[in-house]
Amino acid sequence: MINIKIVKSYFFLFVTVTFVFLGVRELSLLASTDNVIKKTSNGTQFVRTPEEAFLNLPDYPFKPNYVVIDGLRITTAIITLPRAK
Repeated sequence: MINIKIVKSYFFLFVTVTFVFLGVRELSLLASTDNVIKKTSNGTQFVRTPEEAFLNLPDYPFKPNYVVIDGLRITTAIITLPRAK
């Protein structure tokens, strides 16, 4: 079973890290007029970031990997950290 609190925490971390790596070009893509407010079947509003905003980001070698939670498509990145010795 998926622990929603953990998923939401990782999602917040992912969004925070993503914005740190975004440049001016990518930020302009996020502000695109194509970003219309959409709704899930239960009425949750969302805006989908264009795929182009994640292309060729420096130090972000992850391929798109999505999971759907409560009708929202969320991208995930599997990051492994080295074990402490």
